Amino acid sequence: MTRGDEILATFAKAQADLEYLRYEHYHDDDIRAIVEVVGSKVERFFKTAVFPGSDVTDTFDRVINRLKSAGLGKNTRDDLHGFRELYNASKHDPLQALSLKATINTV
Repeated sequence: MTRGDEILATFAKAQADLEYLRYEHYHDDDIRAIVEVVGSKVERFFKTAVFPGSDVTDTFDRVINRLKSAGLGKNTRDDLHGFRELYNASKHDPLQALSLKATINTV
């Protein structure tokens, strides 16, 4: 399995886990736990597999912007920025309410 396959599997698992929450009683922290795992793995993937040797000061935002040089279009980068914003809100603002539907759509 390639690193790309691993990241796709991470997204698929996150999507399935989020979908499962639709049928359960859940809290925002349940959504946060899923988003933070996938967000951390995606950020690490970009910094190590896509741009190996990235500076430790490179932000997730900066790495996504660098994807333009790798040929990723604006719509894809915009989608990744939307995911990054969800991940950052989840990680840095634990009091912010998270919509399960919006999170599923973003992931």
